[in-house]
Amino acid sequence: MLKDVDVLVYDLQEVGGRTWTYVSTMALSMQAAARKQIPFVVLDRPNPIGGEIVEGALLDPRFKSFVGMYPIPARHGMTVGELAKLFNEAHGIGADLIVARTENWRRSQWFDETGLPWVNPSPNLRSLAAVTSYPGTVYFEGTNLTEGRGTDRPFEQIGAPWLDAPGVVAAMNAMKLPGIRFEAITMRVEPTAAKFPGLTIPAIRFAVTERQVYRPVRTALLLIDAIRKRHPQEFAWGKTIDRLTGSDAVRRAIDDGRLPALLEDWDRQAAAFGESRQQYLLYR
Repeated sequence: MLKDVDVLVYDLQEVGGRTWTYVSTMALSMQAAARKQIPFVVLDRPNPIGGEIVEGALLDPRFKSFVGMYPIPARHGMTVGELAKLFNEAHGIGADLIVARTENWRRSQWFDETGLPWVNPSPNLRSLAAVTSYPGTVYFEGTNLTEGRGTDRPFEQIGAPWLDAPGVVAAMNAMKLPGIRFEAITMRVEPTAAKFPGLTIPAIRFAVTERQVYRPVRTALLLIDAIRKRHPQEFAWGKTIDRLTGSDAVRRAIDDGRLPALLEDWDRQAAAFGESRQQYLLYR
């Protein structure tokens, strides 16, 4: 496929979460370019959820997959150009990498502060609100609840026919988690959806009140834990949960009632990555 190719150019929007497969596509393309000694150019773009907040544990290499290829946190706070530098240098890809830097972006800026027009990075990420919660709500893909695909707000709401939405919402709002409140709703699922097609089901909507202090990864795991406790018979893990969370630690911690200790460890890992990534950052 790469015969007579002079250069490979990557120009895709990142969304700030490790599970975003466009980044894996970039890494695999970089590997192919390195093998063929073809220059690889990344046309960089702003991280839509900003470049300051880092959250979640690093991927355990034993659980490497297309939804996570390298040990970075669930929310990495980097641009695709910065990730390309990290992958290339720290993880030995060794491509002839050229990053065309974006102009005038600061790490503190979210997408709606750039003046750029919003374009959906995928059919199921339709707003900055959805992208803001995505690093955490994507974990619901690895459960028997729907993450909102096939509804009007994918990744902003989750649900299941058996869910006691008002009860779980009351428990979650009582935690007073920073920057977020929860709303009990019902949502209609399209007939073509993979989960609960054609049904109207109880659901919980994420309403972000202060995005700078909101932590979507921690929030989603606490919600999964609350739902499992309230519905021990109905709740079930899906086959993809370990790949999505980057290890089997989440599943085991929630099953064993050890989530608070896990979250403390994840905070330490995120803080350490925030320091170690400094040499790969292109923006301040």
